Amino acid sequence: MTRLLARLATGLVFVSFGAWELAAPAQWIGYVPPLPAARVEAVPLVLAHGWVLLMLGAAAWINFVPVVTAWLAVAALAEVVAVLVWTGGLTATFVRDVGLLALALVWAMEEIGPHPEATRAPDSSG
Repeated sequence: MTRLLARLATGLVFVSFGAWELAAPAQWIGYVPPLPAARVEAVPLVLAHGWVLLMLGAAAWINFVPVVTAWLAVAALAEVVAVLVWTGGLTATFVRDVGLLALALVWAMEEIGPHPEATRAPDSSG
């Protein structure tokens, strides 16, 4: 049950933030690190990030290659946390996203653990 809840909740976060980034990318350019932003327009970076989040969220919801999706979610949230430290320091948004990173880590760790089907006793009825 923990695996399912963590997967669906992480997927919801990714779909929500991905959709918001795609709908209004200009509102998110403040989160683009200064180094890449100096070389590339910030809006296309936000749009690319939004698509990545949206696809990760959809992959989580449909349980597509769950081990890979879970660890990609961890990597994406670790990137978000690192960028937040770089662009704004320790803010309330940083604390929220560290919590989301912890949620993704729970999901990823659950995925590499034994699955409920693998821990059931064999059926002796037949």
